[in-house]
Amino acid sequence: LTFLGVLSACSHGGFVDEGRQFFECMNQNWGIKPRIEHYGCMVDLFSRAGLMDEAFSLVQNMPMKPNDAVLGSLLLGCRIHNNAELASQVAQKLVAEIDPEQAAGYLALVANVYAAAKRWQDVAAVRQKMIKMGVRKPPGQSWVQINGVLHDFVAGDSTYKQASLIYKTLGEITMQAMQEGYKPDISELFLGIEE
Repeated sequence: LTFLGVLSACSHGGFVDEGRQFFECMNQNWGIKPRIEHYGCMVDLFSRAGLMDEAFSLVQNMPMKPNDAVLGSLLLGCRIHNNAELASQVAQKLVAEIDPEQAAGYLALVANVYAAAKRWQDVAAVRQKMIKMGVRKPPGQSWVQINGVLHDFVAGDSTYKQASLIYKTLGEITMQAMQEGYKPDISELFLGIEE
């Protein structure tokens, strides 16, 4: 558990060399055989740092079959660093190795990677694969607290009884953020392929 915490901290802190050293010394110095969770932290560390080849190599050489969390970390790195080619390879592994319910979100992410790269035929192919597999990414759910009452709603749902109040409040928050210099990232605004 301690090494898992250290590796996770290295991943989130961007300490690639330190994380690599801790991972290598687990077995060599302490006789602790890395588990899939340790490999997952390392894949996340390399992916966040943009070391996609190293992350993919680690996945390919793991002594156990990668799970959806490991492949998901790799795929998220592909999205962050616009690596559509590697995302394609990861998607093939995902489709082959995890059940359709788990694949939905990951396949939607693959399609978004393709869309960002303007690979529209690949986007369509992933959508068709999702339909064929019978998977659909669940819509995003949001929560907002108004006057001490927690309200939940599905993204885009305007039928909720408090929708007008919620959208008014969100508008006010957005206006205040914009006045304070917030600039939204709209690069993926039209990539909502899961719908």
